[in-house]
Amino acid sequence: MRYTVYKEVCKALDNVTSDGELADTCHRLHVSLPVALAIKGARFVQQAADDDTRARSNQALYASQYKEAVEQLWRAASRSDGNDDGTCDMVAVEVGVMASLAEQHGIHPFPFSRNVAGRLLFQCGIKHKHPDRARFLKQPMLATGDGTVATALRGSLRSSALGFYLFKQLQVDVEDCMMYDEFVGPCANRSRHERGLRGEYMLKQGLDRLGIQFVSEHTQRQIGVVTTPDVRLLRTVLFQGAPIKWIDSKYKFGSEAELRADYQQAQRYLHDIGPGLVIYWMDYLEDVPESIEGDDVRVSAWAANGVYATHGMPKLVQLQGSYAQDQADSAGTLS
Repeated sequence: MRYTVYKEVCKALDNVTSDGELADTCHRLHVSLPVALAIKGARFVQQAADDDTRARSNQALYASQYKEAVEQLWRAASRSDGNDDGTCDMVAVEVGVMASLAEQHGIHPFPFSRNVAGRLLFQCGIKHKHPDRARFLKQPMLATGDGTVATALRGSLRSSALGFYLFKQLQVDVEDCMMYDEFVGPCANRSRHERGLRGEYMLKQGLDRLGIQFVSEHTQRQIGVVTTPDVRLLRTVLFQGAPIKWIDSKYKFGSEAELRADYQQAQRYLHDIGPGLVIYWMDYLEDVPESIEGDDVRVSAWAANGVYATHGMPKLVQLQGSYAQDQADSAGTLS
């Protein structure tokens, strides 16, 4: 995808208000809807990384605001239940308190919740390396009322009942933000992993149809290979006239940030195995303006170093004759 088209798609994603508008824009720009949605996902992931930095730098403020909101809810719920003295533990929590606060600050729910919850745990004595901290942030609903986190929160506030309410509310909110955030967090990671498996399956099916032999990443790991692209080719093949020895599948759009990260990975493969190919099933940036620094975002510079990129299953040519056998001996050496 040309950079100018990419920027138009990004602009459209910022302005469209309905699925119909997005479909019309994709038709006008000759971009498929799945590719446009992949671009949207890539942008949100990058934004979430920026959000995490912002949330980390404002942890104390956001944690204070969250505690204040929770205390107001607790007092209101206690009064409605006839517990004006605020000593009752049995007060119902509400879903969406953390997510609403994250939305007010324009931050993704998942990084916001991790930073706020982490700050609250730190304030009550549960430090960064404490195992219960990590467990709570990953699986908050498994924490018990008599466990480390609940006990610490109870003891950190002037009212034990308020501390327990904060614990229950924090459980619900951290879990809610994990489920609510569709672009980052555990749910998003599972979805991304499933898409990755789909891309690997498509790659293997394509190679099987071409009769090209390969070793899968799973098999490489089983036999103890350290450098493991998605497939190693048992015989070197040609891609657009250039020999390649491995292929990596990326079921995503190759934005600037993704290209930088993927090239770092590809360099390890290049060093240990030789030249190879990266497939972007959801397209990638074919050109990047000179104003954006770094050859790691330019696939033309990749190719000069022996790493190639393509959109979709490429045409590959198997080598023949003695040269093919020499290349096969080289490609077949797993290390």
